[in-house]
Amino acid sequence: GAEPAERTARHILSQGELPLWKTNVGLGSPFHADGTTAPLDPLQLFFYLIPEQWWPWAIDFQALTRFFLAGWFLYLFARKIGLKMAPALFAGTAVMLSWQSVTFGNNGQLRVEMLIPLVLHVFDKLVDKPSWGSSSATALVVAWVISAGMPEAGFLTLVIGWLWFVYRAVLKTHTARYAVSIWRPLVGWGIIAIG
Repeated sequence: GAEPAERTARHILSQGELPLWKTNVGLGSPFHADGTTAPLDPLQLFFYLIPEQWWPWAIDFQALTRFFLAGWFLYLFARKIGLKMAPALFAGTAVMLSWQSVTFGNNGQLRVEMLIPLVLHVFDKLVDKPSWGSSSATALVVAWVISAGMPEAGFLTLVIGWLWFVYRAVLKTHTARYAVSIWRPLVGWGIIAIG
């Protein structure tokens, strides 16, 4: 698991440094860039702020929070694309209780994959209302995906979000009379959000 890495990150932070490099391994080794530790993931704050004796609960709380966020944003996304409440609730519950979620809990790859519903949700909002607000929200989620570790899973998660964005943009402009006037701001806001 990643628990020893989280303790190391907490120790590095307590010394007043960012957890980017481990100095106690040979000549040193990358800590943030190793892909599995994700010391800058926002949900890792649980491990940095709690007393040492509460670590087992914090690990469970963090994993359950990830499951809840994945389920909640899948529910919102399903409602947004037109599903009724019961199927959307089933979809959100299914992702929370899926075999992968329950079996791999706090795995580094799952940390990123549980953000897919959130990525789809913000990219969908970006297509519907391209603005500074939706672009900023998308940029924050992209930064979260990147900081959550596992660059391979992060890349695939962002590709899924971008493909959804392109698909929805094509659907939106397909029925429009002046498609260029719709495409230009969508592409612009999409590039700003990803950039």
